[in-house]
Amino acid sequence: MSAPTVRRILFPTDYSRCAEGAYRHAAYLADRFSAELYVLHVSGNDVASSTRIRTEGTGHLQITMADVYEDLKLPVPEPEPDYDLLELIEITETEVDAGPPAEAILDAIYDDDIDLVVMGTHGRTGWRRGVLGSVTEAVLRRAPCPVLTVRPLDAEVSDRAWPPSRVLLAVDPAFDSDLDAPPTVAPAMRWAAHLAAAYRASLDL
Repeated sequence: MSAPTVRRILFPTDYSRCAEGAYRHAAYLADRFSAELYVLHVSGNDVASSTRIRTEGTGHLQITMADVYEDLKLPVPEPEPDYDLLELIEITETEVDAGPPAEAILDAIYDDDIDLVVMGTHGRTGWRRGVLGSVTEAVLRRAPCPVLTVRPLDAEVSDRAWPPSRVLLAVDPAFDSDLDAPPTVAPAMRWAAHLAAAYRASLDL
């Protein structure tokens, strides 16, 4: 079972606290997979045409891998030649004046041939769901690639939930492990294994 290829990671943001935690994960996974990191901010204006402004470099969201490892409470790897944990992470940042945000995010996924989306979520349901939460839900339903959702850095979670030590892969109970995985199950298996390896976590089926 071959691992998925991750060349480009998209991080959509509204610059809120909820999105901040997702940015750490996006940066970490981009580093682990040696992938390009795209940052997208959508103004959300309800206009017929969109204006895209793209810049490359460190962008507005400046952070180092040392910051990422500290914030995510992950062990810092042994230093390698030509690898500086204190260098600012390079991103391709795009500002889009368009609406609604979910449509602009989906357009960016197709236009930039994105392999993985990392998004924040408010973690709320019903009438308390925020704008970012509803946008994340819309992208989850329609994105052609996997979408990793991340709760805020200060979300109330069990002390055992972080750093990640186990990844759970949930499949249809009718799935027979002695048979070849159905087409709908195999991609999930590959991605779960890939993410478990990236976080150095065990994989439970």
